[in-house]
Amino acid sequence: MKILVLSAIYPAADTLLTGTSVVHYFTREWVKMGHEVRVAHLAANPPELYLKVAKRFSTAVSFCMGANVRTRSYPGLEYELEGVRVLRLPYRRLIPRSLPSTRTIAELVEGIVDYLKREGFAPDYIMAHWLDPCVRVMQGVREVFPARCTYVVHGVDVFGPSSIRKKGQSVLKGVDVVGFRSEAIRRHFENKVRTDRPSFICYSGVPDGYVDSAGDKSFDRVSRFVYVGTLIERKHSVSLVRALGKVFGAEDFSLTYVGTGYQLPSIRREAKRAGILDRVFFTGWLPRDEVVQALDESQVFVMISSRETFGMVYLEAMARGCITVASRDEGFDGIITDGENGFLCKAGDTDELAGIIRRIRNMTPEELSSISRNARRTAAGMTERLAACHYLQAVQQPDK
Repeated sequence: MKILVLSAIYPAADTLLTGTSVVHYFTREWVKMGHEVRVAHLAANPPELYLKVAKRFSTAVSFCMGANVRTRSYPGLEYELEGVRVLRLPYRRLIPRSLPSTRTIAELVEGIVDYLKREGFAPDYIMAHWLDPCVRVMQGVREVFPARCTYVVHGVDVFGPSSIRKKGQSVLKGVDVVGFRSEAIRRHFENKVRTDRPSFICYSGVPDGYVDSAGDKSFDRVSRFVYVGTLIERKHSVSLVRALGKVFGAEDFSLTYVGTGYQLPSIRREAKRAGILDRVFFTGWLPRDEVVQALDESQVFVMISSRETFGMVYLEAMARGCITVASRDEGFDGIITDGENGFLCKAGDTDELAGIIRRIRNMTPEELSSISRNARRTAAGMTERLAACHYLQAVQQPDK
């Protein structure tokens, strides 16, 4: 099978710190399965003035955003990453988050078509991740290389300024199958655009063996909590320390925050006000193996964020046997069934979170061990390979 993937974000040696690798996790598995894969990374380059300002204030901006920011333009590039062959096509975006012009779309289509002809690569399937410019470019490439086309909807497609609401049915022109990164995103999308196309949930997966290497946890006394993520407002990282202060008071417990962001001073102030600062720890950013260790040393993982596309860290926490508390009606709702393999809480609701923590504390060690095993079982059914297989099976489903 020959697969062409169009993505607005893709890792390379000069992009690893400023974007997600979620699309690559699918493509590298397809290569392992024996499929031929090409990726076109359609990379938007902001104005040079924007990049100069970002470079000058990169530390402050990174702290506020809770993530690294770009400080230079991406050049055109052809490279191979873990067996996946990638063409990076940069284009200029004069106004951040603005829509690419018709001329820009035509140039990107031409660049991809020339590359595919040079490679002698006629795709059977084309997948577009993120809306602009990928879907419009996919529509143009399809005119030269007829193929079955899939559009995978990410959260920013729905919530961003260039939203689906403004585009209506034109979004789905030439699209055969629609994928959604979560059930919540599907609901938001279908409230804006009516479609009779086949659809599927495009979940990510944990690395194979991630679950098998996790040991059993002891739940004789629930007192070790962990949060992994950027410390920004929509993640509601302050709600966690407030809830734990209400529940534990002077009792012994520990809360570890893994990550950085502008909410860190607020968390410290709240912990000090509640008299629990001596039990709250901050590690800053950690590499993946040390994040795993932090999860292994904890019993309960909590992140009740808003506008969460998927939340890979939830699945990682479940894979390591943590009792996981996620947000209701957000990216991970539909994977966690409340009270069976984890718990769901309204995003940012301190009082409801405190009630859930009390509920967890009042459960028997046997009940909590059962939830932990169920969480690991859920994660075991969502490995990177299984997720990639599910994706391919979904795009081949017949039309309705």
